[in-house]
Amino acid sequence: MITPGNLPLTVQRWSPFDYSIQLPVGIDFTGAAATMQARLRDDAPGAAVILLVMATAGLEGLSFTHVTTDSIVTSTLRIRINKATAQAVLLNAGKAPTVDVRQDARLSYDIQITGGGYELTRWYEGVLTIRGGSTQ
Repeated sequence: MITPGNLPLTVQRWSPFDYSIQLPVGIDFTGAAATMQARLRDDAPGAAVILLVMATAGLEGLSFTHVTTDSIVTSTLRIRINKATAQAVLLNAGKAPTVDVRQDARLSYDIQITGGGYELTRWYEGVLTIRGGSTQ
């Protein structure tokens, strides 16, 4: 069992989100599968607010790339959230209305990976902020 890394992520609501995480060097994630779910809070019941599964690089979802140098593999996990997905998240989700002009949505997320010699394991977790903006 590993302790998941805490990685806060911020998505600009009116833009696509594209973020890469270099995974631990020397662990080969070739053929691995990953899933990311974002919810209003940890263990919230029902469907995830955002659900990402494996996808071709450049499309919405998760994908891996791998580089081998001197027989040591370095894998990178890419997270892609399309603009339409970020726009669909209600910025006041799970919060009482306020007079605050900025209404960012703060979701709890984690990323689970099966592969690299590990069974289904949560590798990353944290707060996923969907940041509101004026320019659409």
